[in-house]
Amino acid sequence: LRGRLYTARVLHQLVTGLQRRHGAAELRDVMAAALGDRDLEVGYWDATGRRWIDAAGRTLPSPESAEGGRVARILPDDAGRPMAMLIHDPALLEEPLLLDAIVSSMQGALLAQQIEAALAGERLHAASAAEDERRRIERDLHDGAQQRLLALRMKLAVSERLIEHDPQRAVALLVEMDADV
Repeated sequence: LRGRLYTARVLHQLVTGLQRRHGAAELRDVMAAALGDRDLEVGYWDATGRRWIDAAGRTLPSPESAEGGRVARILPDDAGRPMAMLIHDPALLEEPLLLDAIVSSMQGALLAQQIEAALAGERLHAASAAEDERRRIERDLHDGAQQRLLALRMKLAVSERLIEHDPQRAVALLVEMDADV
């Protein structure tokens, strides 16, 4: 009965704690509070450095060398590559279903973080692309249409003066402007 109550309490704390968006450090705190394991560590696989790091970027020992009798559980991503690891109290091994639920919850939270980061990157990229396109259109208008309108205005002024002195040349210039328009 105590085991079931403990499991229910842990799962309740974990689920309610994970309802809010958390950074990596806060995710560790939510999990540690739910499990009552203040020494709980969460490591993240740094593929570029080929090492495990914590939320602050400090290098962690490999899962095989967990210290002080602690146990490490690696969490894979969707492709089966290491994504994170949980270094926890070995007593959690006595509740495998609870440990599986914790790991599953953590994977969901980490995947949500990755998706949010990717969306933020896409939003930034889209905003940058829209700004680049706006600048291009602005340049095109300035360099193209504005110059043509200015040329038409100058031809109109010349045509106006030519009407009195050389009407045929004025008509030819007006026909040329029609093509320009």
